[in-house]
Order: sequence, then structure tokens, then C-alpha cells
Amino acid sequence: MKFNWGYKTTIAGTTREQIRRCRETGCTKIHFGVESANNEGLDVLGKHCDTDDVHRVFKWCREEGVRSVAYIMLRRPARAHHGRRAQERR
Repeated sequence: MKFNWGYKTTIAGTTREQIRRCRETGCTKIHFGVESANNEGLDVLGKHCDTDDVHRVFKWCREEGVRSVAYIMLRRPARAHHGRRAQERR
């Protein structure tokens, strides 16, 4: 029996081999919690990746035939932003 499936993950730590193996077992879509479209936002949110990593992983998905979805925050939480500024002042 064959069935299609998908999952939610982060960009950090995702490899092309992981995407390929998932596709081979029926994965058709991967949802990524990207959260921000710029490096400053990714850093503030502690995503452990940069925009180059995001582009690379989405390219791998296209090349491997797996649909990809990015979850993006339109406005960062104020607490995360203010926390970073407080750390910078120390």
C-alpha cells in the first residue's frame, strides 16, 4: 500500500539526503518554520540558519520533486526584539 505524507520541520539541519529519502517513502510536501525573510530576524528568533540556507533547502525540494511551504511571521514578537536590544546594551 502506498500513501502520501508530509511533515513540519525547520531549515536548520535539513539535508538533501533527508529530503530525497522522504520523497522515496511517499513524502510530497515539507512545511518549514522559516519565520523571517532576513538574516537579522532569523538570528533574533534563534533559527540557527541564514537566508542562504533557506534558499538552498527550497532549491533541493524543487530538485527532488517535493513541494515546500514556508511559514513566515509578518511581525516579530516584540519580546524577542526587545530582548535582543537589551543584550546588545550589556
